[in-house]
Amino acid sequence: MPGPGPYLLTHSVGALPRAAMHAVYAGFLQPWMQQGGEAWPAWLGGIDEFCAALAALLGGRPTEYCPQPNLSAALAKLLPALPRPSAEKKVWVAAEDTFPSLGFVMQLSEGL
Repeated sequence: MPGPGPYLLTHSVGALPRAAMHAVYAGFLQPWMQQGGEAWPAWLGGIDEFCAALAALLGGRPTEYCPQPNLSAALAKLLPALPRPSAEKKVWVAAEDTFPSLGFVMQLSEGL
């Protein structure tokens, strides 16, 4: 049971509400279908708007957010960017019920 505050489920998605399905079609699929490769500026503008909405919701500046397709992809980018410990071997600790792909990312990052 999630506690107070935002609940960001990392491993499941439910059915999109009808309004969201329309927004995905109008804001993402339709521009690519109509404009082809010329849709990039609008699509990148949509990502900027999303980052601004995250900043308004969670705090910070929009430039501090970098949307990723999933948590495992984000972790794969974050772990190599962390300072290297002075110890010979890194040890990553995760909860037992962590989504399995996070463990795969942590195992692969041990050799960095």
